[in-house]
Amino acid sequence: MRARTASAAAFSLLGLGRALAQEEQYWTYYDLVNAAEAAYVNGDPQACFAAFDKAFSGVAHPFTSDRVIAGEFALASHDTTRCLGYLSGAVDDGLSRAAVQQIPILGSALTDKRFADMFARVAAVPPATDPVLRDSVYMGFYRAQLVKEKMGRDPVLRARMQELTEENIASWSRKLEKGRFPSERMIGLYTEQGFDDFLKRYGLPGFQRTVPQIPGIAFGAPIPEDIDLFNKAAFVDILHSPCSWQEHREALWAAVGNGYMHPKDYCAIEEWLVRSRGNPNYLDSCEVIRRPCYYNILFELRTDDPGLLKQVEQSRRDLHVQSYAVDQQKRVLEKKYGLVLFFGFMGWR
Repeated sequence: MRARTASAAAFSLLGLGRALAQEEQYWTYYDLVNAAEAAYVNGDPQACFAAFDKAFSGVAHPFTSDRVIAGEFALASHDTTRCLGYLSGAVDDGLSRAAVQQIPILGSALTDKRFADMFARVAAVPPATDPVLRDSVYMGFYRAQLVKEKMGRDPVLRARMQELTEENIASWSRKLEKGRFPSERMIGLYTEQGFDDFLKRYGLPGFQRTVPQIPGIAFGAPIPEDIDLFNKAAFVDILHSPCSWQEHREALWAAVGNGYMHPKDYCAIEEWLVRSRGNPNYLDSCEVIRRPCYYNILFELRTDDPGLLKQVEQSRRDLHVQSYAVDQQKRVLEKKYGLVLFFGFMGWR
């Protein structure tokens, strides 16, 4: 048996899998999606779509971002029918027209009546979506963000921000005890229209969505957060309290296995803990021994050293994450064909 990475060695993945056997396991799903992407970038679309189809049929709730990537690959391969099939499932997940318009290859297809009709229909509410939990998470997110907007370097407001963050985690962390996490599978995709509806229902003023004013720099219109194909409302609590990864990492990993958190989200949280040391905006209550390399997700921890890259690739394999080499090939395809192949918070997925 090969040696485990430092992050994986801290707990028994097999033990967690047995303890949460009642949940649907997603390990094969992640591996199939990774194989599908690798097949496509290596010039084998037939193998790509076979792997995607097997992955999507093997679980009840595929990740919306994976459906969209599959749809983009299909359209780039001139298979419009297959693309429509993949996107139909994504629309049922809550994929918005605003998100599609940010993906060049799909946005240009909206002139096709078949695509236009798909996004004109009212999206079905995913059966697993919990509206009560969603509103609870959104309320905690809203209160913390209001303080974050104003706090600057004010130590009192920074302390209040940290206090609210810990309250939020305490509120939803009970879900982690069952190997679940309140991301898009439980509370639906984060869309600007959906969040504005939440504010309206509770009579709350919205955030200021202003364009930065920097002399000599012209900014375009803000990009709709719909494009993330993700729900950040609870995820940012972990980023604002980076040490919570150490406290909850076993439960968070169980949530990955159960399809409530993406493996890259999990890896990005660990990297965020490392890169956030000493940031006064966050609650810093733990010790971290920095390793030479991690997963090459956050740019601050990225390495191009050949020896370390071997460790990066091994760490990714251990945690069912797409290889860094394939991710680099995907970025080339993005520029070449007008694709968007990275989603989640800040495009980390």
